Amino acid sequence: MYFRNNFFFSAFIGIGILALCGAGSAFDPVSLTSQENTGVDEIQGQFYVMADRSVAWTVLTDYGNIPQFVSGLKVSRVEKRHRNDILLVQEMEGGFLFITKRVHLLLKIHETPMGTIAFEDVDHQDFSVYQGYWNIESCPQGGVSVLYQLTACRKFDLPLARDAMNGGVKDLLGDVQKEIYFRQGRTGQESGWGGAAQVQTQADQTAAK
Repeated sequence: MYFRNNFFFSAFIGIGILALCGAGSAFDPVSLTSQENTGVDEIQGQFYVMADRSVAWTVLTDYGNIPQFVSGLKVSRVEKRHRNDILLVQEMEGGFLFITKRVHLLLKIHETPMGTIAFEDVDHQDFSVYQGYWNIESCPQGGVSVLYQLTACRKFDLPLARDAMNGGVKDLLGDVQKEIYFRQGRTGQESGWGGAAQVQTQADQTAAK
């Protein structure tokens, strides 16, 4: 089973989730940390959103429609599925100024329903290593925290490639956060919901922080 070393997390992940669950608003800024060691990037991001766990799970597992709400993702197609195991083709585009690169991934995914999505690129076309996970945790005050972790080693180089990757991950998390918040409103389960306009207002407020 892939992901043996990286997947079943340590206490520091729980600490990070508890800290994030201390946030008070419905739509908080994305938190991102990263480090590089001998060509391998370790990126961890997280966000809080006032939404049900089921809504967050539905967004994260809506594999075929992800390009509709994640701007940098151009292709996301399920090739095979057996119970909680999925083979997913993805192509994403990013870069710096006028230099862009489209990268190809063939992701082997294992779902732990309503909790964790582990993924690993098994094609190795653009990355010698590309693996990570999404994790959803309910918060005591309501809503959920979503944690994303990625370990990646590129087989290509671009100007400021590491900065571009960090920026791409932050945009990914922000897009997912907004989609969860938007879909939560559509369920009618959150009181005082103001629709898409409220999402944009909250997004503008977080961008100004």
